Amino acid sequence: MVCASEGGHLAIINSYVEAQILKELFAKYPEHEISARHKNLAHVGFYDWGERGVWSTIHGQSLREAGYESWAKGQPDNATDGEYCGGMFRDALLDDIWCYHTAPFICEKKPESLFHYNYDNN
Repeated sequence: MVCASEGGHLAIINSYVEAQILKELFAKYPEHEISARHKNLAHVGFYDWGERGVWSTIHGQSLREAGYESWAKGQPDNATDGEYCGGMFRDALLDDIWCYHTAPFICEKKPESLFHYNYDNN
């Protein structure tokens, strides 16, 4: 909801390069500065809400179609039958997470959606 309120959405990882950029961004926020339950896992824009085992981005693409599907070892594990949202560990590998668990999150928005002020025409 925070991402949407700012005109964006949860980040969709489209490549290894983008994953590394998000990894660097996440590294700027050390564990001791995060008050959420999960400190080493961030919500990102994919889920498994319908057919189990079919992970899709919030825009309906498969992770493969989106360009990045590098899961952490043993993931997704749906550890307790309910981890249907997507997450990214600090090393940029993917995980499944409970949707309602508090964790950092990463938003993205299109550059053209940013407010531009025309300084010439106050």
